[in-house]
Parts: sequence; C-alpha cells; structure tokens
Amino acid sequence: MAERAEHLQWAKERAYAYLPGDPLQAMSSFISDLSLDERTAGHPVGELMMMHAMAGRLDATECRRLIEGTN
Repeated sequence: MAERAEHLQWAKERAYAYLPGDPLQAMSSFISDLSLDERTAGHPVGELMMMHAMAGRLDATECRRLIEGTN
C-alpha cells in the first residue's frame, strides 16, 4: 500500500507544479501519471476532471481541490 501512496503523492506534486497557471496541464499531468501505475490507473478522478474541464469549471482552485481529494 505504501508504494501506491508514494506514486499518488508523486503524481500530485507533479500536477501542482502547473498550478495556478495551467489547470488543464495539471489535469493532463495528473491523469497521465496515475495511468503509469496499475494501482492508480483508471482512477475515477480522471473522468471527473474531464467532465469539469468540458463544462468550463476546471479553474486552478477546482483542479487543486480534485487533486488533493484523490486517494
């Protein structure tokens, strides 16, 4: 379990590097990084983030909130 948590934290930190300036890139980075590990691949947060982005509601604050809430 620790390895999954470490991978998730690594993905979060990489995504945070794009915030607040580029929430779409933060989202892309986070979803991509989650897909690199079988324990986080296909996490539902990716779909949720995409729905927010398509609805025009993925600003930096919302993006950070979704990333922080992912476990």
